[in-house]
Amino acid sequence: MIKKFLFSLTLVVFWGPPILAQETELEDDAVSTDNSDPSEVNAESEAAEEGTAEEKQAAINAAEQERHEKADAKAIYPLFKDILQLSDSTSESTLNKTKQERKLASLMKSLNEANRGKILIIERAVVQDVKPETRLTKVGERKIKAAKKKLMNSKEMRQARAIYGDEFMNNPLFAMMLWPLLGSCKNCTEETGRFNAEYRVEITIPASKREDNSENSNDMLQIKIVTVIETEKKAARLKPHTTVKLRGAIAGLEYDKYTGGTIYLFEE
Repeated sequence: MIKKFLFSLTLVVFWGPPILAQETELEDDAVSTDNSDPSEVNAESEAAEEGTAEEKQAAINAAEQERHEKADAKAIYPLFKDILQLSDSTSESTLNKTKQERKLASLMKSLNEANRGKILIIERAVVQDVKPETRLTKVGERKIKAAKKKLMNSKEMRQARAIYGDEFMNNPLFAMMLWPLLGSCKNCTEETGRFNAEYRVEITIPASKREDNSENSNDMLQIKIVTVIETEKKAARLKPHTTVKLRGAIAGLEYDKYTGGTIYLFEE
């Protein structure tokens, strides 16, 4: 019995320490695999969370922008739909082009009569510039009256009047000759105390409604919006290239196949 006890004690003495040492080494190894700085781990975790939050916010912003752009296209496109659907073939004869221009002028007049006073809401208008509003002085009015009289019976003006009618201000030929005249006349215009703000909006033309029935969805229509601002304080708050929301009554519409459409708006 004593011999068995001594044998067991011998086993403990000779085999016990190495086993304990091995377990200690394993524990040390386990501890050594987790030697990261807790502050670094937290920083990485926070960065990952911030990245995810930024991505989510970017997705929300993109969705909101797309929704606003679609709303703007839905509001603006019907104003110019009939104009855009007119044929614009470069192979047409001069006679047909003249008829086309006359039809365009008549349609533009009808569109203005139909839409004047309607409320228009634009979600994303980009500020381009803010300028003092000007009007004709007595001197300017006399110069325009003299210019009308001089141009009235010219060959070019007779052709233009046949297309655009007798309203000179709607006649692009007269406008082309008018602005250089006023630009060189220092006393022809004066500031009104109000301001004109100019904005830009770009909308996608619906593929199924293009004049050539094209399915290309990249055709864009450039729109300039001009509003009247009553006070300098309000005008000064507008900064170029910023995006704002507009609401106002339509005062007039214009369209040029090279530069796009123009909307004059009485902002509310």
